Amino acid sequence: MLGKPVAVDCQITLYRYQLPLIGQVHSVKEGLFFILETEQQYSYGEYAPHPATFQLPLATIERALVQLCDAGTITVSKLSLPLQWGFVMALSWLFPEIGGWNFPNRLPIRVPLNGLITDLHTALQPSTSFLSYSTVKLKIGRLPVDEEIVLIQQFHQQYPDVQLRLDANQRLSFDQAKQLLTALRDLPIEYVEDPTADSKEYPALFHQTGIPIALDEALTSSWLKTHSASPLDWLAALVVKPPRYGDLSIIRHLVATAHQHHIPLVLSAAYESTLTLHWLALVHASLNPTPVPAGLDTFRIFAKHLSPWEVRNGTIVLRSYRPELSTLAWDRSRLLGRWHVQLYWDAQIHR
Repeated sequence: MLGKPVAVDCQITLYRYQLPLIGQVHSVKEGLFFILETEQQYSYGEYAPHPATFQLPLATIERALVQLCDAGTITVSKLSLPLQWGFVMALSWLFPEIGGWNFPNRLPIRVPLNGLITDLHTALQPSTSFLSYSTVKLKIGRLPVDEEIVLIQQFHQQYPDVQLRLDANQRLSFDQAKQLLTALRDLPIEYVEDPTADSKEYPALFHQTGIPIALDEALTSSWLKTHSASPLDWLAALVVKPPRYGDLSIIRHLVATAHQHHIPLVLSAAYESTLTLHWLALVHASLNPTPVPAGLDTFRIFAKHLSPWEVRNGTIVLRSYRPELSTLAWDRSRLLGRWHVQLYWDAQIHR
């Protein structure tokens, strides 16, 4: 039976937050979060774009959202993508069946992390330890290839039991990627993420080096339409940042493609608070029947968190399906208003 678009009668409470950062260009991360409350339950949404990705000032988004709340009606599909995502997150927390995932039915939920290394030199310092991680992601393509090869080999010697994920962010040429991966082919490399800017080169790069490829920046709607039916023996994982897409139908398509080809889905984050990280960890666990390290180690850039965040031995521990209202860092947020709102969402529930 065909479902109907979702209409949600709810209360929305909007806040602006500030969180101190560690070792970043900006010392403070500002964002918006809101609480949706229905008669039965509550959920969260967040607007926390990476400043390099979305250029609209936060104040502009804040004013637009307040105006919508004042009007009492919000149609999710008409919002800008980053703001649309905040509502998709909140609504799919309330209606997980729409997203195509089933939240684990037992608490606590444990999600392994891949440790994140953005500076290969720093990773080798005695004060830095990754012994608690089974998997570590190394950012590459930032130094000369010969130097990166030596540093990665040294990292492996220091942590021989750690599985490696390499992430080039499309910075390498085909020849550079081939040189680097050929030199490292005997190391325990799970995959290299977005090695070059041209995803058409990826099958050849895999067949010439033996190192599988993962998609992140290269993972677009047009790519899916073109390649989802093609042989994907070279593809090791889909690295998915849900806030990038906004539209839940695209995320569902990614999930369906991964399941069709038996490819792991690695949910990843960029610049979001632990409210979003909690949601991502929950969905990541629901989409991967066997433990797959998630790309949520970005929590380390925050000196303070908006909601409780527990990591033990390189593993996220979720002790609730959503953070309790009483546990939020209210001293780091400012109330912008509270409204009664009718939300319209064109995602459909099939019953």
